[in-house]
Amino acid sequence: MSTRRAVVHRIATAAPDDVSGLERAIAEGRIVPGAIVAIFGKTEGNGLVNDWTRGLAARALRDLLGRHAGPEAAERVCLVMSGGTEGGLSPHVTVFEVREADEAAVPGALAIGHAHTADLRPEQVGRLAQVASVADGVRAAMRAAGIVDPDEVHFVQVKCPLLTSERIAEARGRDADCATADTLKSMGLSRAAASLGIAAALGEVGALEEAAIGRDFSLASSRASAARRATRSTCSCSARRRPRRARTHPRSPASWRATAPAAGARPATRSSATWNPAATRSG
Repeated sequence: MSTRRAVVHRIATAAPDDVSGLERAIAEGRIVPGAIVAIFGKTEGNGLVNDWTRGLAARALRDLLGRHAGPEAAERVCLVMSGGTEGGLSPHVTVFEVREADEAAVPGALAIGHAHTADLRPEQVGRLAQVASVADGVRAAMRAAGIVDPDEVHFVQVKCPLLTSERIAEARGRDADCATADTLKSMGLSRAAASLGIAAALGEVGALEEAAIGRDFSLASSRASAARRATRSTCSCSARRRPRRARTHPRSPASWRATAPAAGARPATRSSATWNPAATRSG
């Protein structure tokens, strides 16, 4: 019986556009480009609205994926680039694969799912429309992963849009008001809405008021991480179920309060995956 197997690789990078490690892993057969579902990266840069390193890294990775897997497959991959290493972290990418495997399913194994939402209009960013869109994206990621029970979801990562002056002006041209005219503040509001969307999909919060987004710190998710980007208006949702051998979350839940976290999830019934400890490092 064919099942699916999740494989994770961590690859060091020497610059935001350095894809040589990933290229080498593909050439050596350690990574199957068509099986890649998500890449998380930490780049040099200030991590703010004008951080160009994230876009450069994403472009380099998408170009590489397009060469090896085709443009359509490259567009389906969730690319989550985060700037601001600033001496605290070594720049790197973490590559997530989901491969077909001719082996028995392992209950409770690592499972990974991903999804992209529809484009968000500028006036929807940081509001209930974004919360609903992310919640739908998380549920889609859960279905892709085969996860039925939201309690099985260990971690959800969402990359969400922020407001730029051009997007704000475009909305005003249609007589639409954005949640804020401050591009920097939009980063927090977008992450808050994405985090609450994750929490809603996982049953961690109930009915929400728009006024609570970014303001009510009693609302939180213990399994969400949200980051923002200026280059796209969609939200990319990646969710995972941890292996039962894992005992801790990747971060303390206390660091995932409502203004910053994001979510994702994925089911694992017919498509359970196996965890390969030897594959957690590559390059």
